[in-house]
Amino acid sequence: MLTAIDEAVDKYLPFFEQEPLVSDPAANPTHRPGTPWQRAYQQGQNTVIDDDLIRRYHYLEEI
Repeated sequence: MLTAIDEAVDKYLPFFEQEPLVSDPAANPTHRPGTPWQRAYQQGQNTVIDDDLIRRYHYLEEI
């Protein structure tokens, strides 16, 4: 399991370290309107993102 997580981090980290993502967190594709992150954030900063929200909106999270 940890190997799979490490592989995913290695695969996607370069994407999230590029501009404009570094200087503009709103450019992060997982923070777009309608995503689980945005819906949880509306409830309050640092709110836990509900697993059900992730499952229902996962198809929007394409990189």
